[in-house]
Amino acid sequence: MDLLFRPFKIVTKPVFDEYNLDMFLERVRQLNRDKSGLPKNKRHELREVLRLPEHARCEYVQALEYRGLKLPEIEGRQYHKTLVENNKTPYFDMMEISRFYPLDLMEDGEKA
Repeated sequence: MDLLFRPFKIVTKPVFDEYNLDMFLERVRQLNRDKSGLPKNKRHELREVLRLPEHARCEYVQALEYRGLKLPEIEGRQYHKTLVENNKTPYFDMMEISRFYPLDLMEDGEKA
């Protein structure tokens, strides 16, 4: 399985593409939001679970659902239910980019 989802595309108009950087960053914001995203401990667990077999990944998703938590969805894909599709996952990149990209900035540079 490939933990890296990249490379991303920088597009000038809003077109649906799971590799569209702007759409990807919105999903990263969803993952990291205080109230509607995953708590830090669950994001840390997710990083570890991604390396485990399929049954462990399914148990993790079920545990999230039981607690009323959900992963960001990518239109037309089932990553939020299976974590991995076609041997790829977007969640590792989501956690990695959130360490380096100023997600609390809006497009105009103002704090959200």
